[in-house]
Amino acid sequence: MKLRAKLALTIVVAVVPLMLGLSYAQKAWSEAVEVSAVAESILTRMEEGGRARCEARPRRFGRPGRGRPGRNAAAGPRGLVAYSSAFEPSRPRARELPRELQTALSEGEAVASVVRERSRIIAVRMPWTEGPCAIMVTRRPARSTPPAGIWLAAILIGFATATIAFAAAGPIVSRIRRLTRALEEGEELSPTEGADELDVLSDAFRGQRLELTDQLAELKRRESALSAYVSNTTHDVMVPLTVLQGHLVKLRSTAEGEDRHVVGEAIRESHYLASLVQNLGTVARFEAGIVPMLDEEVSLSRLVERVCARHRPVAAEANVSLEFAVPRNDVVIRGDVTLLERALGNVVHNAIRYNDQADRGERGHVALVLERDSLEVLDDGPGMSAGERARVTEPRFRGGAARTRNVSGRGLGLAIAREVADQHGVTLTFRPNQPHGLIVRFDLPDSQN
Repeated sequence: MKLRAKLALTIVVAVVPLMLGLSYAQKAWSEAVEVSAVAESILTRMEEGGRARCEARPRRFGRPGRGRPGRNAAAGPRGLVAYSSAFEPSRPRARELPRELQTALSEGEAVASVVRERSRIIAVRMPWTEGPCAIMVTRRPARSTPPAGIWLAAILIGFATATIAFAAAGPIVSRIRRLTRALEEGEELSPTEGADELDVLSDAFRGQRLELTDQLAELKRRESALSAYVSNTTHDVMVPLTVLQGHLVKLRSTAEGEDRHVVGEAIRESHYLASLVQNLGTVARFEAGIVPMLDEEVSLSRLVERVCARHRPVAAEANVSLEFAVPRNDVVIRGDVTLLERALGNVVHNAIRYNDQADRGERGHVALVLERDSLEVLDDGPGMSAGERARVTEPRFRGGAARTRNVSGRGLGLAIAREVADQHGVTLTFRPNQPHGLIVRFDLPDSQN
């Protein structure tokens, strides 16, 4: 509901009950004034000679005269009926005094009134408490406003007030809308003289916007510096690390016995370190929201070949066979080749690193199978439970087998794979392999060539 409508509705809800209360209060006050005035008039007349005339001829007191006006003026004011202190009428065939009036006068009230048949009956107790004229009663037309009329007047006044408020709120609402539009569209807020509260609010928004603009500029500068630092650090680490891996491979070819095993472990750990550095750089860029994803054609067939070629030395050291199969016709999707290679490389690296067949004296197996609509990585390692498969792509989550076999992992690889897959419209799923192991499936988007 709009502000002006809320204001109008609030006024109606507040004014209608208030007007009803005032109307009924005014009605009660008017009735009380009328009764008081009538009682005062009766008491004055009775004290100025009316008592004597009433007690002399109580049966004819207040009865309309016949013939010429004033003929029976001695009978007293017209319309008055005298009652004794026991509420007995002095005039024949006079009506019995209503019970409400009898009760009120018996309880000590000097004046009492009640409405009967569109007439207000007013009873006044005289200062003298005995005799046939101890109580004087008269009737007056009951000038009362019907409840429907009071309701209608209150509702009309309420709606009239709401209409005035609705119109009066128009300029305020218009200024608020202009301020909102300026904030939404990024328009420059001009400084104001601070004449009213809205001007003060506008100045406050202007100050906050300038402060936020400065903070965003500083944040972008820091993000840019962080991105450059991560990229430079990754490059500075990967260059000597690649050289180190080459030396380790050469050294392994001449090593024998236990030395050969130690060098093999060093090769595996250097490969893990390289993967970790690259993953940390990718995560930093993702969290900073500054990943400049390319949009180009990527040959998945060549991508699979490169990933297998890069991981074969490590697979050989872990006694794991790494094979791949691609279709005759190339499979191409659009995206960022570096990110896609990082995602697939993380999956393959995990399949090799956590394969436990060598611990059993057997050779492990990892296979990459590319088809027109999917890419699967299959292994015969320990696999994962259903609960672990549901959480395996959460950042820094590691399954039970991963924690047991390699305590140094950081749980970043599959989280990055999920993020890259989502950015490329690829669905990443996990299901168990038979008789044991895990199948990681990349379902490719329909828009592939």
